[in-house]
Amino acid sequence: MRISKWLKVVVLVALSITISNNTATACDVCGCSVGGNYFGILPHFHQNFIGVRYQNRSFISEHLTLFPGEIPLKTQESFHTAELWGRYVPHPKVHLFAFVPYNQYTKDEEGVRSVVSGIGDISLMAHYIVFNTGNMDELTWKQALQIGSGIKLPTGKSDNIQEHSGLLIPSLQAGTGAVDIPFSMIYTLRNDQWGINAEANYRWNLINKRDYKFGDRISTSLRAFYWLGNDQFTLLPHLSVNYEYGFKDKSEGVEAEYTGSQSILAGAGLDFYFDRFIVNASYQLPLYQDIAQGQITGNPRFNVGIAYQF
Repeated sequence: MRISKWLKVVVLVALSITISNNTATACDVCGCSVGGNYFGILPHFHQNFIGVRYQNRSFISEHLTLFPGEIPLKTQESFHTAELWGRYVPHPKVHLFAFVPYNQYTKDEEGVRSVVSGIGDISLMAHYIVFNTGNMDELTWKQALQIGSGIKLPTGKSDNIQEHSGLLIPSLQAGTGAVDIPFSMIYTLRNDQWGINAEANYRWNLINKRDYKFGDRISTSLRAFYWLGNDQFTLLPHLSVNYEYGFKDKSEGVEAEYTGSQSILAGAGLDFYFDRFIVNASYQLPLYQDIAQGQITGNPRFNVGIAYQF
């Protein structure tokens, strides 16, 4: 009888540890280190620019429970990224981009706040302009297509240790610790003041030194915009639909449980051009999401930025 009692205790402890580990792994789909680059509606093709932009994402994680009727533990997680980025045009057919992010992660659980921050992984990309008819006044429909690729370098710290918990799980690190390969395609079609912008990004994530591989990520967007203004300023309001898909992570070649994601978001934004400056802001609202098998719920996102053309 006593042995049976102790056996039950051991089983419950083992289940608790398993559930705790799985819940921590669930954060891998939304961590600072796995966010990908995005371009949006790019300004004038022939000009260089440099800018700073900020992105906020937050999630609510609901931990699994052991017993029916037990109140689940909820965790609020926020991911903040301030990014220095820019474009250099060495040739009308070639655009070079650089992205330097600074990431901050905050986690609130039972009144306790944890904060991790640091420089993230720097990305360098080159785009080739397949065609651009934007300056052809004789055309009613004007369009442009650019495709590109590059490299994401493991410049962000990936071995942060937190007091009492040891090495932080991969998604809570400032960087992935691996070299990754991003691919992108941007297509724009415009008729007079109306237009659409389609963007697709794919990131091929490689294995880091701890034999951990974040799942490859796909992000696509379709934006409808309206161009209005005069010689002094331009306003570009736009509406968008975004689709994101994250493959499962792998640890030592084995798929990590409670990773992977799928989301559809609706967005609205405004770009404001005046003189050589560009100010933009956008808001995204989740319409559908399946993150970590339903354990994580994403909140609305917010982006804001400013850039200078030269």
